[in-house]
Amino acid sequence: MQKILIPTDFSENAARAIAYASALFADRRCLFILVHIQKPTENEVDYASKVENVSQQIEKCKKVFTNPNHHVDSLLSTGRFIESIRKIVEAQEIDLIVMGTKGTNNSTKMPIGTNTRNIITKVQCPVLVVPNKSKYGPIKEVVFPTDLYLRYSSKTMEPLTSILVDNKSILNIIYRKTNKAELTKTQLISKEYLNNIHNEITVKFHEITSA
Repeated sequence: MQKILIPTDFSENAARAIAYASALFADRRCLFILVHIQKPTENEVDYASKVENVSQQIEKCKKVFTNPNHHVDSLLSTGRFIESIRKIVEAQEIDLIVMGTKGTNNSTKMPIGTNTRNIITKVQCPVLVVPNKSKYGPIKEVVFPTDLYLRYSSKTMEPLTSILVDNKSILNIIYRKTNKAELTKTQLISKEYLNNIHNEITVKFHEITSA
């Protein structure tokens, strides 16, 4: 059973990520773990009140999951956001993190928020980012840019391959090489692996040539 972690702050974007993940993995047995992380407080009365409020909101989020293929659990964590996510990913053996994002940040012009960016760069787990105003639809094609230097494995690629197989999607792999240079041995091995990533996935390679 695939384990999917969804951090939520109970915003519209977080709700969209929950709905998208539920639809995307409709035909797959999954355990969805909803987690809310809050900053620690020294005031015990305030903390107890927040815990009660958060627990009520998490229960509302759980009601979105009506698919019999899906099981849902929840966690309330107190501490720093990234540290808490790291601990949960390791302890629960998470396969995928799904997060919503508000879109372009006006101050930094970044297409994703700070928390999402930090999870992508600082947590060792695949991340699916659901953009603002996204609605689920069948995924016909996926673009996968690569330099072919990474050593891919079935474990690291499983979140992507499961999506491709379930949606009968075409995988378009884009890589770049210079005019005269040949692919290295490492690149050829990676290319061969990706070409045979799954017998139900159609793979197309697109070479970009540069001087």
